[in-house]
Amino acid sequence: MEQKKCQVMFLVLSVSLVTLMLPPDALAGPTYFVVRSYADWERCLYPMPGHSFVREMDLSEWTSYMTQYNDPMNLGGNEPYPPTTFLQPELYVYNCGGGGGGSGGCLPGEPDDGLVMAWGDPCMPEGQYASAWVYEYGLDPDLSNSTLSIQVEPPCGMTQISVGLVDAAGSIRAWYWNVAAQGQPGSPGVLVCSPPGGPPVRTTITIDLSRVGIGAATPTAFSFSNNPGFSIANVLNVTFDENFNWLPLNPPVPPPGQVNPKPWNYWFNLAVTPNGVTANKGIYLKFSQPPVELEPGLIDGWDVESVWELYPIGADDWECTDNRPVTDIHWWGSFKGWQERELPAVVPMAFQLGIWTDVPADGNFSHPGTLIWANYCDTWTWNFAGYDQDPRYGHPEYMPDEACFQFNQFLSEDEWFYQDPNTDSVYWLSVAAVYLPQATIDYPWGWKTRPHMFNDDAVRIMATDMWRPVVGSTYMDGMPIEYPAGVSWDYAFEITTNKPVYCDMPLTGDFNCDKIVNFIDFAVFANNWLAIAP
Repeated sequence: MEQKKCQVMFLVLSVSLVTLMLPPDALAGPTYFVVRSYADWERCLYPMPGHSFVREMDLSEWTSYMTQYNDPMNLGGNEPYPPTTFLQPELYVYNCGGGGGGSGGCLPGEPDDGLVMAWGDPCMPEGQYASAWVYEYGLDPDLSNSTLSIQVEPPCGMTQISVGLVDAAGSIRAWYWNVAAQGQPGSPGVLVCSPPGGPPVRTTITIDLSRVGIGAATPTAFSFSNNPGFSIANVLNVTFDENFNWLPLNPPVPPPGQVNPKPWNYWFNLAVTPNGVTANKGIYLKFSQPPVELEPGLIDGWDVESVWELYPIGADDWECTDNRPVTDIHWWGSFKGWQERELPAVVPMAFQLGIWTDVPADGNFSHPGTLIWANYCDTWTWNFAGYDQDPRYGHPEYMPDEACFQFNQFLSEDEWFYQDPNTDSVYWLSVAAVYLPQATIDYPWGWKTRPHMFNDDAVRIMATDMWRPVVGSTYMDGMPIEYPAGVSWDYAFEITTNKPVYCDMPLTGDFNCDKIVNFIDFAVFANNWLAIAP
């Protein structure tokens, strides 16, 4: 197995995880993990060789992180992180033993093991002081459809907590919350602190990593910063830092397990988990035409360039057999001449997806008709899928063994596509890469072909009645994908939904589609009595 670059993931949290055994020459951790027990924490701080681990963040890392966070271009109008002085942290695992933690003891029925980060000393002058620590992930995971969760008990005196992701290129995506005194009226972006001598206030923070913005976090974050070049599919670290307002005349209680007061924070139950079927990923297939593997990791086909600024663009027909909405679209492609498992430096800023009506074959070949739905996808995610086995290889213009990637776009509900019940069930999907106008494209993107599967050949749209196509545009000219001449090829893609087939044909009276006819269905019926559809 090829060893990938050692890559790092920041976390400013209580981290301990269930590690996986890996080859001795690779530093890597599992993409998904849960950190709960004292033993888990200890394994993070004192790992076995070949495992991910937790360490202190240093000043240079902090400076890079904060410089990016406060870049106005990355903030996009959000609040910058307040000025603060960074101090090197002390990390340790503390077991409150059911009663004595510095934050007031364990909560009944909850794990009592957590990570403490403390920094500074009682003799510091008044001011804002921050610190942070790093969870080194090892081999970079794709967190594009994951959720990060953590519990925190910040003592009063804490003013900000931030969580950030850092990718292989060092670009960040980050959130921060303000911390308020207990009893202060709550508001978005504010966490409640644990008062000295009082019961601890524990907050669970979750971040849906498939989303961006302050709303990706629960509770809603106060601020959000995102480097436009950040890649969620190449996360090296997740960063958490803490900022404390130090008042020497009114110091907080000492950190758990210590006697000298200093800034500190206490973290529990860290987890990174894949998003389930309710997050927003459709798992029910409406149409599936995936790549054809000759053997695991070796894909039969080649990439056909499809770039929105130019022509032609690719399209292929698919069958819609029910009225469940299209909520997710997945397609495969490569970058001409690119053979690495990571994306090239210049990638599409977006993909333009379109759904067209069908014009059946009439002595020639079938092709798209009118563009009836379009979506500008700038939140696409990707993962490495394998290498091409180009059947045309042998001609000098064709590159062997290009890297193939799967691309995914999860649509918000207002973007879903619904089949028109009054039309035929065959549609066409078009996919085209959108690049920045000034971009130098050394490795242009192309849609992956596959041996023919459904209806007619895939096509390349050469012209429409207006270029570039918009909803309402009509196909004017194109050509089918064939190799050799007369042998049909299709494009590789899947169209999915988040609704099972059962909901389209439920039991009589099962209005809420839960496979039971009961009083809830009567309530649904009564609520809709005499309602008129638009």
